[in-house]
Amino acid sequence: MATVKEDQLPARVSVVIPVYNGGTDIERCLAAIGASSYPVSECILVDDASTDGMAEQAARRHGARILRMDQQCGPAIARNHGVKQADGDIIFFTDADVLLHPDAIGQAVDALQSDPGISAVIGSYDD
Repeated sequence: MATVKEDQLPARVSVVIPVYNGGTDIERCLAAIGASSYPVSECILVDDASTDGMAEQAARRHGARILRMDQQCGPAIARNHGVKQADGDIIFFTDADVLLHPDAIGQAVDALQSDPGISAVIGSYDD
């Protein structure tokens, strides 16, 4: 679990994921988020008018909230739509084909809470 200073309450984290025809990747992505060592308050999957039906199925299996775009608009607009619906103190973006390490969200929260001058963090990919 992420370390949090005594004077700070644990941050509520909303994970927002845009997806278009995510196939089996979205299933694996949501499973990795579910294995996070930091508790996720909500996971919002924004379906960018997919035609494969996988986003809805995966969201149901993993307890994610699904928002569906009426027409395809791209990941940036889908992310913004998800943010408007998010309730967390921290918004954590990831993509539908990314498998997060169990400590990734906790490390991001730690970095954000360690210095009030930090307003965003970014991760990088590895093998």
